[in-house]
Amino acid sequence: MAMRVKARSRREERKAIEVTPQLNTREILEVHEDEDRRNEKKKREPKKNLQFNEKLEAVRKTKDKIKDVVAGYFENNSPGYVVWDGLCVFSYVTVRDIISIIHHERISEAVIDSWADVLIAMYDEVRYIRSTIIFTSKSWDLIHTRKPLQILHSLVDDKLETIGQFDVLIFPLLVKTCEGATRKMGDHWTILILDLGSCEWSFYNSMRPRRGESNDNHLVGAKIVVEHVETKLRKIFKEKYGCHRLLTTGPKKPESVACLQQNPDSVDCGVIVCEHMENTLLRNPKKNGVYTKSKAGEYRAKMVEWFVDPANVKVKK
Repeated sequence: MAMRVKARSRREERKAIEVTPQLNTREILEVHEDEDRRNEKKKREPKKNLQFNEKLEAVRKTKDKIKDVVAGYFENNSPGYVVWDGLCVFSYVTVRDIISIIHHERISEAVIDSWADVLIAMYDEVRYIRSTIIFTSKSWDLIHTRKPLQILHSLVDDKLETIGQFDVLIFPLLVKTCEGATRKMGDHWTILILDLGSCEWSFYNSMRPRRGESNDNHLVGAKIVVEHVETKLRKIFKEKYGCHRLLTTGPKKPESVACLQQNPDSVDCGVIVCEHMENTLLRNPKKNGVYTKSKAGEYRAKMVEWFVDPANVKVKK
């Protein structure tokens, strides 16, 4: 069963990342007056209702009782209300996130990180889980900018220090820009995987370059992560273990692997990354072909149910 953690320390850590302006006494009074006016206005407003678009696959495939729970969250809370809270400072799912999932909209970094937590909790008895580690979806941004440096060390470098326990490393990536990019990157999810047994990197892009395009900008961006991770791992293996195949081979280039391809008019790249994380954890064969609206809807409905009602989800171990 996926645990729902509400640790105060993690919430404080999340808040510490944000910059809080200093308010003087007059500003504080104005804030309270504004809040009182908003509360009074809220009392006069009619009760809001969530309208599901029944034409969408995810809506049709989501159980009625789950939709009732989601509607209740929407009607009684703000869009930023946390429905599911995970183990990492960045893993939490809000009412807004749930609605985005079910309405076939783009999913956030927080949802990707939360899904990693859910998968590890749900499949805790599967033997492969113990040898697989999923890094934060912010890995690319942290490595590329090296800011905040403390978070980079905590969420990436410190985890690499425990590498002796793992065989497979998973990096969901949101590459925003890179040198040599031939066109605007956009908000597109891809996934990078390192198999330490074979020392091979695999890169999966659900929107690979179309005919006539020779350069995969997202693959170019992923190499930033490859270089950082390999540099760290070589140092760790040399200091802690003395030998590893990675030390005797040259820098590896990530290979772009055939994988599920999204419809050009969809924003299902994040959902495909979530499904690929699950398949990798379970060591299921990699899937190919077109990721239809029906497949996307089915997996989105599954994500909503696992976030909203994890206690009643039954998975095959």
